[in-house]
Amino acid sequence: MPPLAVDPAVTAFRRVTSKQWHALSGKAAINTALAIFKENHPPQADLIGVEAAEYLEQFIAATQEHIQRAHSGYGGVRWLWYLRRAPDAFFSGSYGTTIGYDRFLAEIMSSAFAREDRSELATRITFKVDDAAIRHVASFVGRVKLLSQLHILYRRVGKGATLDARQPILVARTPADVENAIAIYDQRHDRSHEFFGSGLGLATVEPSSSDFVEAAERFGLTAFLSFGCHPSYYPSIQYPDANGAQMEVTVEARHMLKALDLRNVLQPFDGEAGSPEYLRDVAPLIQLLVMLPALMTQAPWAFGSILQQGYFFYGAKRLEALFDAYLPEVAAILTRETPGFRWSTKAAEWLEDVNQVNASPWPLIAGNVCRRCAEQYLLDITGSSHAFLQRLEMSRAPTLGNVRGAAFEFQCQEIIDRSPWAPPPAIRELRGRPLRRAGQRLTDIDALAARDGVLLIVSCKSRIYDREYDRGTYRVVQNERSSIDEAVTQWDSVVEGLNREPTGDNFDFSAFKEIFGVVCTPFPVYTSSQQSLRFVREGLRASCSAHELRDWLQ
Repeated sequence: MPPLAVDPAVTAFRRVTSKQWHALSGKAAINTALAIFKENHPPQADLIGVEAAEYLEQFIAATQEHIQRAHSGYGGVRWLWYLRRAPDAFFSGSYGTTIGYDRFLAEIMSSAFAREDRSELATRITFKVDDAAIRHVASFVGRVKLLSQLHILYRRVGKGATLDARQPILVARTPADVENAIAIYDQRHDRSHEFFGSGLGLATVEPSSSDFVEAAERFGLTAFLSFGCHPSYYPSIQYPDANGAQMEVTVEARHMLKALDLRNVLQPFDGEAGSPEYLRDVAPLIQLLVMLPALMTQAPWAFGSILQQGYFFYGAKRLEALFDAYLPEVAAILTRETPGFRWSTKAAEWLEDVNQVNASPWPLIAGNVCRRCAEQYLLDITGSSHAFLQRLEMSRAPTLGNVRGAAFEFQCQEIIDRSPWAPPPAIRELRGRPLRRAGQRLTDIDALAARDGVLLIVSCKSRIYDREYDRGTYRVVQNERSSIDEAVTQWDSVVEGLNREPTGDNFDFSAFKEIFGVVCTPFPVYTSSQQSLRFVREGLRASCSAHELRDWLQ
């Protein structure tokens, strides 16, 4: 195995003990909470519903401003350089998802710092990891974790918790039934990240692992994305030595690369609704992620840098020349799938477009993925990947509702058809047809599954997981909860009627010994209703996500 490339900054951070780090971090969080509470008194001790949400919005905004004032001494490039090298343990918390969320939030908060960064070395971008830097980073992470906790409180309030605002460290008091419902939702939500199409109201499968190297000199409808992962070792990477010459090394990979077929992104409804509105926001990100393998052939060090830090540096003039050479071909390929849409064909156009992709700390949206440092650009591939996927959000406009709903129904049936529950043709042909009895319309069945004399009927609801739902906005969460509970009640009535009388004018289910049903959505919708949360079969709830349905069918 080639020698291991050791990042001195990573080693320096790992020498800091958890006790030392958490003491610095905790002190910063508590002092910040005290200062903000003093300036933002609650209207009363206990707050619920909209009133609690409004007070938290005020507290969150003040916390963001405090962080910006306290930590603007470093620029965005320097902050990302530190944060991508800090151990996961510095971001750990009570939940398994805390590390990823808090690290991501820290990166988003740091991206707004506009200070000009100066590297410690002329040959490559690097910064000091001394006691002063560690203390500053620890304090920053502590304040960010306070902000993260406020986000959690906001989501809990949106689900029915009461906000206790008696002390600077705000807490949520939650009834037992709501607490149980939140725990169930969190578990279901964490397991359902395999589908990235929830913002489209669809069940599009996440990027898959792929050997992207073979596509290095060819462009196509494939984007190459980067995500954080548990550290592992990757051998045979070309990496620059101290003098800039290339050498073969083993690196500790903390990011992984995956491939994504872009067809569902460029035409999510098979062209029926034209190019999606979000295309304007993600166009420069798509072009960067499509070109990534080709960029790596021109910058052999980029692959190792992405595996370690999720980004790479490239000389400004060389990058602009490279984009001028590659963008016309990429634009031509993408235009075939999106007629009428204008893709950038020059580096100056692309830079202008990508600089409009701005980050947001709440709702949490990645951005600021191309950062200038002296005569180099930092291209944040992990940040670009998150920014791209998070912006795949379809409008709730009624004009798209029918098209989106029909597409989701077909996806659910395809999930069934690829499983052991694939129905026979005579049953499958009833999908989407109005069932009638005595001349009266009973219902439409969006998807059907059958196995061993049992019939499963599925009501598909194309709900949209948008930024406001992710943030936990009280009104949005309550509306989605009411919608799913009403849908389950209505579908239970349909199932009961079919079990009682399984034949009609244009259907005959009498050969089945049992009929049961579920309401399926692109993502798990929060609810505290026992009727919606009950298991209709072991491992399958009355209200389920496409991911949960697929797993159960298999």
